[in-house]
Amino acid sequence: MGDKRRNDRFTVEGIHCSIMSATEVEIVNISIGGAALIANGRLNIGRDYTLKLEEEGRTCSVNGTIIWSVLSGNRKNANGESVPLYKAGMKFKDVQSSKMTEVLDFIKSYQKSPEQRVIVRFDIVSPEKATLNYPFNYRVKKVSLGGLLIETSEPFGVGDILSMELSFGSNNIIGFLGRVASCLSTSESDSDQYDVGVEFVEISDPSLAILKEFIKSL
Repeated sequence: MGDKRRNDRFTVEGIHCSIMSATEVEIVNISIGGAALIANGRLNIGRDYTLKLEEEGRTCSVNGTIIWSVLSGNRKNANGESVPLYKAGMKFKDVQSSKMTEVLDFIKSYQKSPEQRVIVRFDIVSPEKATLNYPFNYRVKKVSLGGLLIETSEPFGVGDILSMELSFGSNNIIGFLGRVASCLSTSESDSDQYDVGVEFVEISDPSLAILKEFIKSL
């Protein structure tokens, strides 16, 4: 992006990209059917998230839907500011799939009382890190072999590295790491709008091949 662009950019319509947003959470209790969580932000009822658990280099991820969420208190953040805490219930999806084997193994490893049955919900020793991931979708205005121009309603920090996916339809989705190269306000009214330029910093050869084929079709 910028004046030293090495790749031609093409205007596109109906193309979207998603950026993964991660929120750290505390796990209150868990079962193979779901989990109770505490988060520093509101978790929207009915929205699907990916719960990722990390401990000593081991990770376990499972998809689920927030089925209830209530304000439960507040705590101080690193800057000494008071932030609201939300308690929420997450129902896991595809509970009959092989993914549940990973969840079951995690539960067995971190349950507080070994004699507890894993078919019921119970407290666990909190993992080093637990995050909820949710993709936020943005309209793509231009695309090239070097990056994208997307439209957002909030400013992005230049230099930020983002985990992103670009969708060309239901069958063509590519993942990559992007760096925010520019962020310019385009607002002409009370609503904030920004053009955000993103350059590819890490993209696989197969994904790049899909992108090349798409650009050829424009």
